[in-house]
Amino acid sequence: MYPLKAAGSARKEQQGFSLIELMITLAILLTVSAIVLSMTYDMTMRQASVANRSDMHSSVRSVTEMLQQEISQAGRIDWPPTVALCGGAGGCRYPFTTLAVAVDTPNLCPAGGDPVAAALTVNDPEVLFDGIRLLVDIGDCQEVVAFDQATGNATFKFDHALGAEVRPTGAFGEGILPTSTGTVLQMFGDINDDGNMVYVEYLCNPDAAGGTVTRVEVPWNFVGVLPEPQILLRNVLPNPPLPDATPVPCFTYQQTDPLSITVDGIVYGPFSYYLNVGVTLTAKAEFNDMQTGAEQVETKALLNVSPRNVFQAWELSTMNGTKRSVQPTPPAITALSQ
Repeated sequence: MYPLKAAGSARKEQQGFSLIELMITLAILLTVSAIVLSMTYDMTMRQASVANRSDMHSSVRSVTEMLQQEISQAGRIDWPPTVALCGGAGGCRYPFTTLAVAVDTPNLCPAGGDPVAAALTVNDPEVLFDGIRLLVDIGDCQEVVAFDQATGNATFKFDHALGAEVRPTGAFGEGILPTSTGTVLQMFGDINDDGNMVYVEYLCNPDAAGGTVTRVEVPWNFVGVLPEPQILLRNVLPNPPLPDATPVPCFTYQQTDPLSITVDGIVYGPFSYYLNVGVTLTAKAEFNDMQTGAEQVETKALLNVSPRNVFQAWELSTMNGTKRSVQPTPPAITALSQ
């Protein structure tokens, strides 16, 4: 037989937590939960702020990297894919075209003689414009001529056979156009390195409430009103001023003294050579800092981006005997940049 427990003892073992114990336990749980929730909230806000700033940094960096690449290509001259040499609508990529009609002058190659005006007719004439400098033929018969669009002639020292190679020479002296300003950057040339010359215009429109940077691209010989530009960057702010309160524009330029070039008695220019371009952009994040409520702002500067083709043209323009290789600005580009 098991001993019977006292009734009071049984009732004592069946008792639960007291009200005070429950309240203390609940208070501890609530305190721990509040701490955990606060830490989770802070972490979430911190991650949101970092993501917000990262998006802004990525956007500004993408635009400046594109600007750096395209400025360095400005002024490059190239022949588009040639249909005549390869056939087909797309053509093939060659840096030259060929004479469609032989150049017949009294100046037999390689003896040569006094320069003679003769018709210049090439396959794939899409790039021809008034004053373009062309390297005709190879070997001892090679020479640089300037095309006169009004007459269709060039001045030759030698005769050249049908099918002789013709390619553009040198680079554009005004690959960065002198009509560019602190908020408008205008350039042209084989910007995309695909053989097709284009005109590209960047417009920086900073505003205290948030402006934009836009870009428009058209073929170099485009005629008409420029299409709607593409927005590359939003929330663009005015750049922080210098210590002396001087405003900092989006685009700055290092310019040489204008130089004129004389080819076959015709004066071209004066050309303004922009040897370096500075880019400074300031943008704010789409949302304010989640923790402090302050604006998240970033300024990125590229102080000296060199358009290497323009620099090459400037070097040619200062050397004896090579001025003929400096390409003038096509009239179509001048019309686009106005």
